[in-house]
Amino acid sequence: MPLIHMVIADRDVEYVQRLTQWFRENKSQQFQISAFTEEESFNRYLLTCDSDVDVFLIEEKFVNAELTQKGNFIILGKPIPNLPSVQKYQAASSMCPAILSLMSQWNHQPEWESTCKSNIVVCFSPETQLKSSMALCLAGISQDHLYISMEAFPFYSLQNESSNRRSLSDILYHIKASKGNIAFAMESSVCCSDTGINFIPPMDNPKDLWELTSKENGTLMESLVSWGHFTNIILDIECNTSPMVLQWLELASCVVIPFTNRHPIPILKLKNMLSGLSNSTPDKLRWVLAGENGDDMFLQHFDDLHFLQWLNSYSAGNFDRLPEPAVEQLKALLP
Repeated sequence: MPLIHMVIADRDVEYVQRLTQWFRENKSQQFQISAFTEEESFNRYLLTCDSDVDVFLIEEKFVNAELTQKGNFIILGKPIPNLPSVQKYQAASSMCPAILSLMSQWNHQPEWESTCKSNIVVCFSPETQLKSSMALCLAGISQDHLYISMEAFPFYSLQNESSNRRSLSDILYHIKASKGNIAFAMESSVCCSDTGINFIPPMDNPKDLWELTSKENGTLMESLVSWGHFTNIILDIECNTSPMVLQWLELASCVVIPFTNRHPIPILKLKNMLSGLSNSTPDKLRWVLAGENGDDMFLQHFDDLHFLQWLNSYSAGNFDRLPEPAVEQLKALLP
């Protein structure tokens, strides 16, 4: 996603300096910041340079007729009826998603087109807890990865300190309302867990996903691929053969299937099903035998197996302490 050019204007010099510094230190890959503390210099800027500004975050005193007509401003301070606003002096980490959320509602805002694309990596397995552990480990090895749980009832609950309560449900509502600017809706929902995993909080209600039409699910898929903010988006999806799940499996750059040797029959049936996908290739399907292998009964059924003896259902809680060889094994599973 291209940089968002945001102009901050407020008479509190120290506050503007602190806020500008936070965005430049923490969101330099997302925002380009210009800042003003005097009306005269701000008004001069508007006369010559406002055409490339995506959003003005400004104190009420800086609002003028021209900005009101353009409509791409957010009041920094107390709420004003019928005008978008964010609370001043709140934590910048909470203010940032609030700004993006407001921008996502602007029908006049042009769609952002990124030259980068995101790979969709689907984790899929009848061993539910192991599957989620695999997905979280893959997401945790890089800040360039994002974890999204598509499960109705996620096994793991990621925690973070932000007050941002937006979730996957908000993105799905945004799509259903045909508002456009889906990239902003996704950006405003991204959190970072206490253990360093970038993630979008799961749905508030599984019906939000179940009620998506095939077309709406297609819009979500296209939006994630074209987003470009993260190189790899790790999807933790339920193991079933619904039309929606099959859409994700067809779209995925690769499908990672972790399993153990405890229940061979379901895995062999799953192999037959996945091999029948229209765009299935041996390179797309990454079969991962987890834990102590015990025997080589699977070797006759798989041409290429990845062996992760350290992987188990509880590995997600220790991903940030994995030794380098384990991290390299995880990287080998990605596109």
